[in-house]
Amino acid sequence: MNKLSKDKQQQLIAVAFGAVVVLGLLYFLVIRSQNKSRAGKLAEIDTIQQAVDKADKLKKDSPKIQAELDEVRGRLDAMEKNMASGDLYSWVILTMNDFKNKNGHRVDIQDISREERVGIGMYGDFPYDAVRYTVKVTAYYHDFGKFLAELENAFPFTRVQNLVLSPEGGIATGPEAEKLGLRFELVVPVKPKDSK
Repeated sequence: MNKLSKDKQQQLIAVAFGAVVVLGLLYFLVIRSQNKSRAGKLAEIDTIQQAVDKADKLKKDSPKIQAELDEVRGRLDAMEKNMASGDLYSWVILTMNDFKNKNGHRVDIQDISREERVGIGMYGDFPYDAVRYTVKVTAYYHDFGKFLAELENAFPFTRVQNLVLSPEGGIATGPEAEKLGLRFELVVPVKPKDSK
């Protein structure tokens, strides 16, 4: 049995060599491409599983997210109640006089100009516009400072700009000589028409 003829040995070597070549070809042509395909599918499965896990987490957190959304909508609705709407000129006159009287400010509002539409300067689809008014008042320095601080706190999205101070007392004597004439621009966001 140990002894094979030379022809048989060569045939056995040729068969073994052929088997190695066929196995190598099978590996490189079939198994290797299948392994690459399998690795790609496993990566795809992993990506999909991560998306499913994220969706499950969002689904589980949806009541919390809805509650946060409702809270934010409520705060936005409350803010929009203080925004200018309707007849904008009447709105600013009524709002400024009501604010002045309600808080007891010793500021005399001399004139408020008609509104002028201005851009608010935010990103593309920002739903709010703004209007600008020129307001002229007379007041003592301290009274105006208090008025301005409370105005900005009561209407946090309203902007005061281009403030100009000038002496108002002229040649008067006494306390009236210390009054200032003040002119400033008040930029007010406008409530969108499609909002409640």
